[in-house]
Amino acid sequence: MAFIMGVDGSYDIERYNNYTVESLTDRTPTDGSTIYNDEGPAAGIFIGYRLSEDRFTIAAEARYGYSFIKNNSHATQSYEQTNEFGASVLPGYWISNQFLVYTRIGFSQLTTKNVFENIANDNSDTGLHFGAGVQIFASDTISIRGEYNRSTFNHKMVQVFEDTTTDPSTFEEINFTNNFRRDRFQISLISRF
Repeated sequence: MAFIMGVDGSYDIERYNNYTVESLTDRTPTDGSTIYNDEGPAAGIFIGYRLSEDRFTIAAEARYGYSFIKNNSHATQSYEQTNEFGASVLPGYWISNQFLVYTRIGFSQLTTKNVFENIANDNSDTGLHFGAGVQIFASDTISIRGEYNRSTFNHKMVQVFEDTTTDPSTFEEINFTNNFRRDRFQISLISRF
């Protein structure tokens, strides 16, 4: 068994799937199909351990990351991502003593913020992620990893709208759920103890 620690950098591409409105209203987020379509860099640190038996191996990792995706393309709505916490299992196969192929399956909790008509909605979305990659060992303790993975999230928003055309004003609470996916292309530098 070996303990591992590493840092990673990635380029993330996020694409909107659809949204649902849980109550009737004519007030919906502006152009919801594009506010979530964005891309940008992210970075993270992780710790874990790896156990190998002959050519087969499995690792478990916990990761903290930060995303720099931010979309301010609309006058009345903005969207951004910040912190992310996650855990994964990485089963793999040693092609040689210096070359490993693996898959990833896990989950992450992503903090998102959506501002619509000056109302901020902070939300932590838990999503599944899965992917695959290769790991090359430069020495017994240092390795480099290249990976692709995909995550899916549901971003929930609650908006309270005031109707000032009535006396007194009336308020309506609207719930939205926005579904989006993220494709991540990631490079990691890992130290094994």
